[in-house]
Amino acid sequence: MKIGMMTFHASHNCGSMLQAFALQHTLIEKFGYDAEIIDFSNNAQRNMYGLWNKKLRPGIIKRNLKLMPYYNLIQSEIQDYEEFKRKYFVLTNKSYKKAKELSAVAEKYDLLLAGGDQIWNTRCGDADEAYFLCFNHTKPKVAYAPSLGAKNINLIEDKDKYKKDLLEFRQLSVREPNGKKWLEQLTGKEIPIIPDPVILMNKEEWEKAIPIDEIEEDFIFCYAFSYDDTYNNRIFQEISRKTGLPIYVINSRQWGLNRLDQYGIKLYKTSGPQTYLSLMKSAKIIFSQSFHGTLFASLFEKNFWHFGNRVVVDKDDDRAMAMLQQMGLTSRYRKIDELLQQDLFEEIDYTKAREIREDMRQRGLEYIVQNIY
Repeated sequence: MKIGMMTFHASHNCGSMLQAFALQHTLIEKFGYDAEIIDFSNNAQRNMYGLWNKKLRPGIIKRNLKLMPYYNLIQSEIQDYEEFKRKYFVLTNKSYKKAKELSAVAEKYDLLLAGGDQIWNTRCGDADEAYFLCFNHTKPKVAYAPSLGAKNINLIEDKDKYKKDLLEFRQLSVREPNGKKWLEQLTGKEIPIIPDPVILMNKEEWEKAIPIDEIEEDFIFCYAFSYDDTYNNRIFQEISRKTGLPIYVINSRQWGLNRLDQYGIKLYKTSGPQTYLSLMKSAKIIFSQSFHGTLFASLFEKNFWHFGNRVVVDKDDDRAMAMLQQMGLTSRYRKIDELLQQDLFEEIDYTKAREIREDMRQRGLEYIVQNIY
């Protein structure tokens, strides 16, 4: 069977690219399917992850100017992501920018697959109806664990357009409880929660599929949404001082814009998904605000803390907490200002979480067996 996949494989985001890899790798290696990622990336996404933001607004122009001293670092980071994309994905021969371009390419597939990650977050900067597979009305369609982020699709003006798209699916699924609630409200269908594609591969399978270098240094890895909160940065500076461990990040734009060097926070020498996995595997402590950051930290059974900001900005964002609850690891959540009072080296007993993770993996594989045919 030939499968056409639509996902956030081209975003320069480690979690997005690695979940795309996990789903495609599983379909090919475990099930023997001819699974191909449709190389779609709209103009908004290309601008978001390009060297410079091309929107000519005063704030963006100012931001671009501030980033000029970091040109070489940013260019190198982009190359790391693009190299991973070329090396580890099976892609269509042609790349696409618009949904209307996909009608013809869809005809060569026996089934279209949407997922995972936040492809159904209609408010994200690179949102596109193409991820709802709107470009074809005849092929079987299946969703594998897409996320709506923290955005209730029922509150947008053109929700009926998406409802029409979703009702064409042979099988829907979703990654989080809020997404399940919102999509069931929109479609009137019962929709299962299934695990993120990352869980389809265990630790040994990840290490076999992608070379993960050991880093011969003791350090802390921090993977956050952004680093523009001075309060947070000062706490990390104090944590580094107290533990005697350097803190590494891999986002050169954020590192430069927010002058993280002033807080002693270091930019690692390389970036991209492969470096991310190496840092995850070798770190003494991991601080994460990211769903996939926390997921990989638990997959590698590391000492991690998922931290929240002092002020909760979006109460509908249940992504990371839902995953921590599923894994029985809610004790690893702390507000940023609680970290200084915490024994950061407190070990995690992964016995129960390991069993839960394997059960989740089996449920994901069973979903593929039952719905992708």
